[in-house]
Amino acid sequence: MKKIVLIERLGFAAIKLQRLVESSLKDVEFKVADGKKLQISKSNTLFADADLILLDLDQSYFDLSELVVSLKASQETAQIPVIVISSNSDFKTLRQAIGSGCQDFLLKPFSEVTLMTKINKWLYAGTSTVNDYKKQYSKNVQLESSISLVWNDAFKTGIEEIDMEHKRIVDSYERLYNLMKEGKGHAYYKELVEFLDNYVHEHFEHEEIFQKSFDYENYEEHCQLHKVFKSKVKAIIDSHESKDVSNIDVINISVFIKDILLHHILLEDLKIAEAYRKL
Repeated sequence: MKKIVLIERLGFAAIKLQRLVESSLKDVEFKVADGKKLQISKSNTLFADADLILLDLDQSYFDLSELVVSLKASQETAQIPVIVISSNSDFKTLRQAIGSGCQDFLLKPFSEVTLMTKINKWLYAGTSTVNDYKKQYSKNVQLESSISLVWNDAFKTGIEEIDMEHKRIVDSYERLYNLMKEGKGHAYYKELVEFLDNYVHEHFEHEEIFQKSFDYENYEEHCQLHKVFKSKVKAIIDSHESKDVSNIDVINISVFIKDILLHHILLEDLKIAEAYRKL
């Protein structure tokens, strides 16, 4: 049986989350740790047999970095995935979470499907369960909330060329976001897809050249992520050879770009920058 530990104040939110997880996953034991009473020095014992840790920043009374660094420094808990949950879309907070060792994050409000997709990703990596939730997520993508993303220092890797190219896609997302609010997202769709097609080839090539220049140890793994994004962009292009752009198409591409920004830049590209700075 898998074990999930949620860290937050004991309350309605914890109970609701626990019921949701336990009703969806029958082979999971769900525990809640009171963030107000949690002693970081003793936390490793509490989490030693956990398969996944959910950390609600909105309901906690401790320093994120201190707790996660403590968990990652212990041999017993270093390999346990940590997902941060927060209503704060400030990228300094997200970057702090990633820098501390968290594997993933959820921004509130999120749908049930998004939550279960994340949990399944880390509990059952490579199994059919993950694929089932990915399919369900695709069908329910309209439930995702839109988040305005504006270029700021939290996105910066410190590598000038890469940062300039990252800024281009952040600016493109911001433009799409504003047009969608005005009901004009369809008009920008074709231009945006053409931009993405060029972007995932040119920018990813530049990133890969940079990684090779200092023998980045996770080069092959990172290149595989690039291949996935390229295939997704190709699928988007191919899907519109014989049909008009729908509302769900606009939402889908919005979520796709957000995935690049939040997960690829903040999670994966910052790993490259950290590795480079340690040389």
